[in-house]
Amino acid sequence: MFAWPHFIVTHVVPGVFELTYGARAVGRVWEDLGSKTHDDGDPLGALLGRSRATILSLLEVPMSTTEIARLLNQTPATTSRHLSVLKDSGLATSWRLGRSVLYRQTPLAASLTSVSDQVNGVAGG
Repeated sequence: MFAWPHFIVTHVVPGVFELTYGARAVGRVWEDLGSKTHDDGDPLGALLGRSRATILSLLEVPMSTTEIARLLNQTPATTSRHLSVLKDSGLATSWRLGRSVLYRQTPLAASLTSVSDQVNGVAGG
């Protein structure tokens, strides 16, 4: 985790190499998720609802339903429903990776969250 975004190769035992790398989304470990929640003055939160707007902001990096549910202290079923709505609206995309399904913002969603962040920056400044 502390080497992210780099990786570490070690060679302690002759003929055996070990590769260590950070887990997916480890770069967000020190982020203040409170800054990702949307208050009533947020246009994106007003449009989508606070939970969906927050989930959409988190999807800047690929995440699973379980990861998002844990971060937001929601049930996986609730998070899954929000993700389904976002996906059906063209704001999120998904793909299978092993036994997990990962979600990420679409380019349309990225532009919406970017504009929302700019508006909030101006309103908050």
